[in-house]
Amino acid sequence: MDGSNTLTNLTSQLSQSHKAQLILAATAGCVVTAGAFLGYNSFERKRRIQELREEVRRRASSIGEQTDIRRAQFEDSYDFPRIVDPSASAAVNLVERVEPVKARVQKGEAPEELFREQLARCYALFKEEGMERIRKSKVVVVGCGGVGSWAAIMLVRSGVTNIRLVDFDRVTMSSLNRHATATLGDVGLSKVQAMKQALERISLKVEVDAREELWTKEDGGKLLDDMDFVIDAIDNITTKVDLLKYCHAHKLKVISSMGAGSKLDPTRIQISDISCTAEDSLSRAVRVQLRKAGIASGIPVVYSTEQPVEDIKLLPLSEEEKEKGNVQELTPFDDFRVRILPVFGPLPSIFGLNAAAYVLCEISGRPIANPLWIKGRKKTYEKLLRELLVREEKIAGETINRLPIDENDVSYIYEDLYRGRSIVPPYRVPNKAALTRWDPKEPLSVTNCVVFDAPELKKHVDGCAKGLGPEEVWGSETTVIISATAAFLYPGYASYKTLSQRPASEEDLERWLMYWSVLGCIVGVEYVAEWLISWLPFYYPIKTLFLLYLSLPQTRGSSYIYINYLQPFLHYHEADIDATVSKLKARVYNYLQERLRLLWAAILGSLGQGSQPGTSAASDSAQPPTMNDPVSGPAQLIGGFWRSYGPSIVASGASLFTAASVAAAAQQAQPSRAPAQNRGHSENSEERRRRLEAELASLNNSSGSDDDMMTTHPGSTGYRPARTESSADIRSRGGQFEEVEVPSDVEGYDVGRAPGAPAQGVQRSSSLFGWGWGDPTKSANVLTRLRYRNIVLRIKNLEILERYQRLATAVLSFVACAASRTITVKNNCPYTVWPGLYTDPSSPGKPNHATGWEAAKGTSQTVTVPDNWTSGRIWGRRDCNFGANPGPNSCASAGCNGGLECTNPGVPPASLAEWTLQGDGNKDYYDVSLVDGFNIPMSITNNKNCPVADCPADLNPSCPKQLQPAPGPNGAILGCSSACSANIDGHPQDSANCCSGSHSTPDKCPASGVQFYDYFKKGCPNAYAYAYDEPSGALKSCDSGQKADYTLTFCP
Repeated sequence: MDGSNTLTNLTSQLSQSHKAQLILAATAGCVVTAGAFLGYNSFERKRRIQELREEVRRRASSIGEQTDIRRAQFEDSYDFPRIVDPSASAAVNLVERVEPVKARVQKGEAPEELFREQLARCYALFKEEGMERIRKSKVVVVGCGGVGSWAAIMLVRSGVTNIRLVDFDRVTMSSLNRHATATLGDVGLSKVQAMKQALERISLKVEVDAREELWTKEDGGKLLDDMDFVIDAIDNITTKVDLLKYCHAHKLKVISSMGAGSKLDPTRIQISDISCTAEDSLSRAVRVQLRKAGIASGIPVVYSTEQPVEDIKLLPLSEEEKEKGNVQELTPFDDFRVRILPVFGPLPSIFGLNAAAYVLCEISGRPIANPLWIKGRKKTYEKLLRELLVREEKIAGETINRLPIDENDVSYIYEDLYRGRSIVPPYRVPNKAALTRWDPKEPLSVTNCVVFDAPELKKHVDGCAKGLGPEEVWGSETTVIISATAAFLYPGYASYKTLSQRPASEEDLERWLMYWSVLGCIVGVEYVAEWLISWLPFYYPIKTLFLLYLSLPQTRGSSYIYINYLQPFLHYHEADIDATVSKLKARVYNYLQERLRLLWAAILGSLGQGSQPGTSAASDSAQPPTMNDPVSGPAQLIGGFWRSYGPSIVASGASLFTAASVAAAAQQAQPSRAPAQNRGHSENSEERRRRLEAELASLNNSSGSDDDMMTTHPGSTGYRPARTESSADIRSRGGQFEEVEVPSDVEGYDVGRAPGAPAQGVQRSSSLFGWGWGDPTKSANVLTRLRYRNIVLRIKNLEILERYQRLATAVLSFVACAASRTITVKNNCPYTVWPGLYTDPSSPGKPNHATGWEAAKGTSQTVTVPDNWTSGRIWGRRDCNFGANPGPNSCASAGCNGGLECTNPGVPPASLAEWTLQGDGNKDYYDVSLVDGFNIPMSITNNKNCPVADCPADLNPSCPKQLQPAPGPNGAILGCSSACSANIDGHPQDSANCCSGSHSTPDKCPASGVQFYDYFKKGCPNAYAYAYDEPSGALKSCDSGQKADYTLTFCP
């Protein structure tokens, strides 16, 4: 009852309340509307899902039908037998199916879309242009074993259509564990022929040139002709080195595979430059041989950083094989190894795939930007971590047990983040790497730890210790490099690219002409005004941003400034500027003629020739200096200006001209009033300075009152009166000063004074004020002041002249050094060597260096030689004692006349390092000569990757008895004479060994007629063994234009 009453009451209230009815109606409307929307959305979603499913089924059915149609067309067109029963597919000979298709493809009948479908994924990756390069490329694979076969098969699968295979070997049973294509049926076949068959089954358009032969340096060039890329997969060191030398010399692109033997870890395989390889014995051996040939880097290699597994070594030969006879007969060639290294099958395939990937990326125009070189240098990481711990303990002031980073973090920081380079631009490889915090205020972490070189580390630590932030320590250098790149390097290269186009783009020409016009004006204004604005905060970062605004193609700020500001201004003033330039050209030409004449006088003065007798270069003048005097007026102003801008290059040249003007003005000065007997010789600058300072001190002592003297000192450039004067007095004094005249016939500076008479003055002014010229008692004080100022200015000018003389000397020294070379002589022998130096008298240039010195073991000395040094030689002497005998017998080996410093060539036998710089064809020629015999191993290297001349072997112990000289101390053999110097045939005037007399021409003095030639040549193939040994390649050359510096190493 209560429930029904409640419902009745609620209904009655709703029927009576209008507000309740409105709320109820609104609520019902909202519910109905929401339900309608939700229901519609659910229906629409289901409908769309259904339509999508039907569309997928329809398209899939269509694709399947098209595929069936294309397959049927393909099989009908190329006469493929159809396989109805899958179980019978094994019975279908694949060759029989492919050969008809292959024949029609070779006739040009294969549709292009079939081949493009085969390479669809490659086209998606490399795009149309990249695949076009790959298909047109020609690649040669030298060595078709476990590495070369995998590289070749992936090249063909990726679209290479011209490939050459070079290998002399055949497929064996042991090849099957690692070869990419070899099967049991291929055992006994040539590797290149077996691969050719396999590759032709893979690609419809490949052309395989199979060469079953050994690559040799003598005739291997024909195998590499017209090739775009070379893959070196040779496992013989000698042949590998010869191939890499050939490719480097002929600028052929090459990638070389290093050793995969005795290694198991596939994660350690990587691509890097040959110079960055580590932990790989084959890489080390190849690297050493290439460096001897002057090739230090530039050859990419695939290698593994895994340390060789200790218990995996060369396979031993069985006793049964040894008993059969000479085991060397088991090798295919004399210089090939007998035993082999165990090889883990998957490793060579990864080597080959790495090489193929590198080649494809290079050819397609999408090279691997930064191959990650993981050196795995554990000892290096331990050392860096240990030094970092010491550095952190100094910062903390207490012992630290453990750092927040470990060896793995150090490896990541050093190798991955900074790639083994310093953080400071230009990011050089540090000689001694060190880790430290970038910001000392922040805790040590992987992101706050950077790589420095040792000198950079000191600068960073010292700068941060002074309270500077790291950006303040290094910011200016970074902005300078960025500014140089943005303002000059990039625009310069872009301008070169524009000019190299044929025809050049008018738009690019206009852009870069505008840029250089704007930059020229800005640099000119900045050069003058930099001292006013460089103190502004953030000046260099703002300047860098502005240069980027000018040069970037996105902003093109230079074009905007040129069009809106520079071009209108120059156009308006063009006539005036042209007229001014014309006048300046004439004036500058005349000025330079005069200054060049005076420059010579200044240079002679700087070299110490001094003035002529009877004349002092800074002599006292009888007239007081004025602003019209070139010494005290403009010369001082110009000197001060250039002193302010001395560090700049332009200031250096201008300083020489200023020095010339000072020297010329000093030479034109009046002779000194000192007695003739005191001027009988030319004074040097120090003597002149002392004399002038003595006179100045004498004036100070005899002036009587400071009120009558000007308070000037030798370091000042002006003067002031000691008493206060009005502006009118000063103006009057200035006018009177210009009218002072000193008679030319008076002695000293006391005008018109007879001996013993009071000083008299000459009044040329009617003024009653100023310095009191009307009072004879004050005239002497006036002239004393003039004399005082005169001496001060001359001391100052003497300082200027000395400064510019030093600058002129430095410039001359720089010019002399710029036209010279250096030869660094190193002694790596375990004993002391006394090098000797000799220059042929006919040489146009001779080195200014001692002709002999003592070189203890492990020391080096640099010899500067002129750029036109010819017929020069350096050799080493042994066991010398110059106290008892300064002649050639003062040394047990290769002695000379003159004692320590030689006056003639060394006595044979002596190994000689010979040079002729700037020889015929503008070449440097150099060699290690054994024509006079041998006494010390030596090598000649250089800094321009030119060939190495050397004789690294010690030929003394095994020297034939006929060639042995007298034994040295303790009976040691210290030399080995040549057949000529030993006079074996007894006829030195007509000897085949000496190529003299009837044997004096190359055709009459062949190497075969020189006794013991093979002994020297076998031990030192890169050395000159007799007089006409040039055809053997012993004479090395280097382009003189490279200005190579050389290093001679004893006992390399």
